[in-house]
Amino acid sequence: MPKRNTRVVITDMLVRHLKPAASGKRAEVWDAALPGFGVRITDRGAKSFFLRVRINNDHLRFSWPYPSTSLGAARKEASLVAEEAERGINPKVRKAEEQEVDQRQREATRRRLEDTVKSLG
Repeated sequence: MPKRNTRVVITDMLVRHLKPAASGKRAEVWDAALPGFGVRITDRGAKSFFLRVRINNDHLRFSWPYPSTSLGAARKEASLVAEEAERGINPKVRKAEEQEVDQRQREATRRRLEDTVKSLG
């Protein structure tokens, strides 16, 4: 395990070979290639990728479970989140707003279908 606060280029091999943290602890390895990105491992051996960013004075943390999320996919998603954060966009808020718009569109479609069925029958 790299020393505390050491930044290394995280690779698939490094992630696969990380040992569990000490009992009751979590260990973090920070990536040298993407600021704020890293991999966390628990004392039980569970691993996840994470990104810590600051958006408009808010500190946010994003995470992706390993192995269901590959290093490449997590790094790509983290890069997109980091780019949005640099522009002051909170991806969590953006996603919630998109889901709200989708829900309104589904509801409007449902009402139109109900009205059409009523007018036919």
